Amino acid sequence: MELRCVVAMEKGPRPDQEDCLLLGDRVFQDDTVHDAVTVSADRFLVAACDGMGGLAGGELASRFVCDALSSWDAPPTSPRALRGALDSVQHRSRASLSGNCGTTIAGGLFSDTHVLVFNVGDSRVYRWREKNITRLSHDHSVVQELIDCRMITDEEAFSHPHRNLITAGMGPAFLDIWAPRSIFSRKYRLRPKDRYLICTDGVCDVLMDRRIGELMGEDDTPACDHFWDALHDAGLRDNTGFVLVQVD
Repeated sequence: MELRCVVAMEKGPRPDQEDCLLLGDRVFQDDTVHDAVTVSADRFLVAACDGMGGLAGGELASRFVCDALSSWDAPPTSPRALRGALDSVQHRSRASLSGNCGTTIAGGLFSDTHVLVFNVGDSRVYRWREKNITRLSHDHSVVQELIDCRMITDEEAFSHPHRNLITAGMGPAFLDIWAPRSIFSRKYRLRPKDRYLICTDGVCDVLMDRRIGELMGEDDTPACDHFWDALHDAGLRDNTGFVLVQVD
């Protein structure tokens, strides 16, 4: 399996970088990162975390989770095993982090034939295939619950005043409501030329899904320049981080 990856992040208007990105065993958490990597591997893990908690709390929470995932000797290959592995990381966070911080996470474990997608919170995974975009993850948020109950539409959720209120996450702030069953995890079959976007809400808070799909299919190879142009034109509101992955 060969993957072409672009990893990119900017601090934006925030004083600290609370986003953290994982690409295999490499962890990124800087004010600005734009990098391209080609990977040949049987398994490859990609993730995006968005920390919260004030001062350095969010920065530490997102870094803790990415560091924990980067150290997995054998990444779990089934949804059940993945939930167990994330549950272990969550309980270790109690001893390593302050009680008021937490993080979202979204990711994909790529193998020869499938990608195992997972998320907790409102960081997301998208797939672009044959000019169509599909959101593969499922938000844990107030507006997602309203969408699931058919009380609002995706378009209404985009501008809803409570769109940033999440109902699940990782880290000590979520220990009282933590349940492994709340982790979204699902396997999807890979096809050549599929593209995947793993991102924090700094992307999907300013770009609607259809616009994200247009940008994912804009170039012959994955690139981030046009994403940044669109994000800056829309106005960055937060730390913004994403990984683009193309299956070759």
